[in-house]
Amino acid sequence: MEKAYFEFERLDVYKAAVEFRDLSARLLPSRGHAELRDQIDRASISVVANIAEGAGKTAKADKRRFYETARGSASELGALLEMARKTKAASDATYDEGRGLLLRCLQMLTRLAGSPRE
Repeated sequence: MEKAYFEFERLDVYKAAVEFRDLSARLLPSRGHAELRDQIDRASISVVANIAEGAGKTAKADKRRFYETARGSASELGALLEMARKTKAASDATYDEGRGLLLRCLQMLTRLAGSPRE
């Protein structure tokens, strides 16, 4: 019997978003930077959850809305990641890895969301 999948589990963007979520758990030191850690936590959950919800929608407009929301949260994470690097809370290597994942997510989400609205 073939294994059943949720639609979102087949998406490369979902896999990249989960990978960033895993990275975000080790991005900042365990002490200090509570506000930044909380915001990164919330935004990374938002990206993953909105991709999954968008994949589950059947109407194109609904899919677009969730993918655009995920894209906005991924952009927010880019800025938060930069703040973490600038404050020396995140290493350059972790910053580079996270930035690469986020840029991949943004590219795929842009494509999934379709052409911009007029």
